[in-house]
Amino acid sequence: MRFPRPLAFIIISLLFFSAKHDVCAQWKNVAPSLLGPSGALHYKEGILWAGFKTLWSSSDLGKTWKKNNLSLFGTVTSIYFFDRNNGAVGASSGDVYLTSDGGFTWRTAMRFVATCRGVCYGASKNDIAVCGISPAMAISRDAGNTWDTLSDIQGSDWAHDIFFRQDLGLVVLASEEKPPVFAHTYISSDFGGSWQMQSGGTDYDTYSMTYDSCNNGNTYVLGEDYAYTQDHISKIFVSADNGNSWITTTPIQGYFFAGAIQTGPSTVYALTLKNGVYRSTDNGNTWKTIGGPNFEYDTRFLTVVDDNTLFVCAGDGSIWATFNSGGDSVRSKPKNAKLSFSEKTLFANDTIPCNGLVRFSQIFRQGCGDLSITNSRFSGRDSLSYSLLSGTDSIGVDCSPRDTGQLNANLILTLSDGSSDTILLGGLSYGRNLLSLVPTDQTTDTIGGSVNVPISITGLNKAEDIELVLKYDKELNYHGSFTPANTQLDIPGESWRGRSKLHISQAKPNTILGYARFDVFSDSQSQAHVAFDSVVVLTASPCDYIIPVPVTSLITTPSGCGIQAISRFIHDGSIPQLTLVPNPTVGETSIATTGDIGEVTISVFDILGTLHSQSSTILGVNHPAKLALPSANGVYNVRVRGDSRAYDLRVVVRN
Repeated sequence: MRFPRPLAFIIISLLFFSAKHDVCAQWKNVAPSLLGPSGALHYKEGILWAGFKTLWSSSDLGKTWKKNNLSLFGTVTSIYFFDRNNGAVGASSGDVYLTSDGGFTWRTAMRFVATCRGVCYGASKNDIAVCGISPAMAISRDAGNTWDTLSDIQGSDWAHDIFFRQDLGLVVLASEEKPPVFAHTYISSDFGGSWQMQSGGTDYDTYSMTYDSCNNGNTYVLGEDYAYTQDHISKIFVSADNGNSWITTTPIQGYFFAGAIQTGPSTVYALTLKNGVYRSTDNGNTWKTIGGPNFEYDTRFLTVVDDNTLFVCAGDGSIWATFNSGGDSVRSKPKNAKLSFSEKTLFANDTIPCNGLVRFSQIFRQGCGDLSITNSRFSGRDSLSYSLLSGTDSIGVDCSPRDTGQLNANLILTLSDGSSDTILLGGLSYGRNLLSLVPTDQTTDTIGGSVNVPISITGLNKAEDIELVLKYDKELNYHGSFTPANTQLDIPGESWRGRSKLHISQAKPNTILGYARFDVFSDSQSQAHVAFDSVVVLTASPCDYIIPVPVTSLITTPSGCGIQAISRFIHDGSIPQLTLVPNPTVGETSIATTGDIGEVTISVFDILGTLHSQSSTILGVNHPAKLALPSANGVYNVRVRGDSRAYDLRVVVRN
């Protein structure tokens, strides 16, 4: 059936529009204009990182973004995370920034003379390698605290990219600074101690390198042929023998490829300037476009989560994502990748000390593919007693019991292929006992009578050697502390007025351990204080017990009219003496006392007995009372009346 030409044109146009709309729908702009024309993307353990002049992260595959607090010079050239916590960022200024807490804080670890081109970690988070320009390499074996710089790798002082392979070691793509030259791969199996240059070469103007351990160890290098051209051909280099020989695929005349290339389990992806994203599913032999935005030169704005999920950043700084490989989903080839663990049960036969215990299960990787642990959680009755320690080659679990008795929980691990595995968690915990000092108040009706204050501690598991400190009001006469069998507890040289340190050997639980003996007077107060604190259990681990809070026992003394004066007289055989200072005076004087009297009433009379003033105050050794006198010259009588007696004093006023 033939359609009229105008109608046929409309139908073809609609089909073209529908097809174009369908292709665009396979890509989603998840962060419009977030960055700039060049920078880097990186994905690790559920976190997507993106950087240009600022650093951003997303924990939900680009749905939401959080600006990081990294302050950097220049622009981001490379991002690499060892795990969720430990990561590195390289910058065009030559600076290398490190974090060990998931990007919460950063430090400047080192600086190249010129641009930092690439960063990577080795088999340990302590092993970090960076490459750049003058020097070509820098190596740290202590998490970036110290560095060895390599300004010359067999004649090369310009490094383009770097990665770490478990089977080979460090692999760096480097060349001489000035073309025309070839770039070569250099391999070090001793983390920079020595290097072996591979015989094959790529074009000089390359920016990124990657490898696929599942496809015969293929190494891929993207040649932009932009900053310096050797043949005006943009191409992708592929090596199946670690760089000893190279083949070129998709040679395209002129400027075509942008800077980034990365592999998935069964794919290789590369960015182009005007043709979106190129993909290969046959080890780089053939390539096709899967749509997507266009890109700028010298960028690492590409990260592959899996064969069908990848994130890119366009030339306008917008981050795009596809979750079905641009609408042409890839069925990943089986790689027979497996993870197994050296221990499927942890803490089974362990008695957990109160300060916790850590056990590890080694991770064994088998087969081919990037199978990893993507999520972990604890389940079961005692799940709160366990926490996970981060690691790459092992699973570490810290058991810090929240309760006593037999512990039971599971560690459930989710793997990147969707499967899960379980490690059983056990252990027997005794927990921590809460100690309590027991205060016992005492009362005496006798001035100067003897009082014994009991010393008792509850919560001990067994008989323990204990030290504690006794503090008491200085008005008390302390005769020492003694066991019920009359053995003195005071430590020689550790006692002075108001304080004594005690040692109790084999203190038994829930018994009276001893008595503190005092003679009690009522010189200045009706209650005296005896406090116990600073308990140390000498024969136990510091975390076997929760140390008790200080407690105070009160001793109630006799009270009533004249009791304080009588008590002072019995206590030290003296009656307080009062004086007026100055005397004679010009109108003001102070009443001083040799002993504490307490509350008094002060009355001022002239020589004829006329009352001029009356007031109340507290009078003590450290509390003299100021007294205002009449302004008229003369002799005045001052009467000070307390609870037990009255004092008559005379003062002369001379103005």
